[in-house]
Amino acid sequence: MPSRDGDCWRGVVKIIGGRKVAQRRFQLKRDAAQWEREERARLLNPQQTGMTFSQFSNKYLEFAEVQYGASTHNEKLRCFKRFLRFIGHDANLADIVPEWVSDYLMQRMASSSANSANVDRKNLLALWNWGVRIMDLTTNPVAKCPRFRHDPDPVYVPPEKDILKMLACTTGQDRVFFECYLNTGARRGEIMNLKWEDVNFEKRTITLATRKTRDGTIKRRVLDLAGNASLWSLLDRHYRNRRFPQSPHVFLDMHPGPTYGKPFSKRYHWLNGLCKQAGVKPFSWHPIRHWVASMLADKHKISTPTIQKILGHERLSTTDRYVTRVTTDVAEALGKLGKRDSEGSVKENPSTPNGAHKA
Repeated sequence: MPSRDGDCWRGVVKIIGGRKVAQRRFQLKRDAAQWEREERARLLNPQQTGMTFSQFSNKYLEFAEVQYGASTHNEKLRCFKRFLRFIGHDANLADIVPEWVSDYLMQRMASSSANSANVDRKNLLALWNWGVRIMDLTTNPVAKCPRFRHDPDPVYVPPEKDILKMLACTTGQDRVFFECYLNTGARRGEIMNLKWEDVNFEKRTITLATRKTRDGTIKRRVLDLAGNASLWSLLDRHYRNRRFPQSPHVFLDMHPGPTYGKPFSKRYHWLNGLCKQAGVKPFSWHPIRHWVASMLADKHKISTPTIQKILGHERLSTTDRYVTRVTTDVAEALGKLGKRDSEGSVKENPSTPNGAHKA
């Protein structure tokens, strides 16, 4: 705040610890106040004080490590390393312009895919948005770079017969592990991080926890599985026969090696091996959530809002993308389009069963 200095006004800028770092005299108070604001912003702005990209991104990564999960933090770290390698030197933030970011994203799209480029754009945009909020950056070079057009491939959802073939190939802990996925529609991390304290044998409920929220906080949902007696029988036997009673986790790696007795992290190789053993088309863990959603909606006629609660989605529109509906009403309606008489009108033939062929 400017102070009176004789017949003038003195503008003073203090930063850390109240240390006076700049001062100047003005004839008018408003000029002194404006100078204070601009000088303070200049001194606090890393773009003007020589902060490099690596220094800037490391500060953000310290924040991301606390705020988000390990996988999100590592994704951001890899993105920033790629961008730094692309520009070829640890540039000052003031030197990084939208053209550099655009060229990097174009190269990323060419070498990988449009989706990979959009993911890196998302992480770089989050980095600079954080800098604008926390470090008073005046520009965001990523904001001027548009997303790339990306037409995602449809998710392969395995048919029920393939799931049953895979289930028949599992025993012991693997059977309990796979059943928990099929009966909860949980995310991979929710099952692999499941603890015994989350399994309530008395109430027959399972509590699942995820950090897939907008602010990275843990969100829990309780699934009532009282009607699934077979699952609780498997869980009870698994609990009584557990090899590491001192471990809080439900599922542990039992293969000899550095991860023996520790919770699982991915198990992609196990799932691929199970698909091969069952003789079905390979798929990853995520399509199981799509399979659960589609089974609930199409076979059991469960409403989308209820499926949303089961899957733990924050938005109903996300659940809609998981549900694959092929209802009888739609099949019958579309079937009428191909049944016409000589005059072009729809020809009804209720005696012909769906899918039957007339001689």
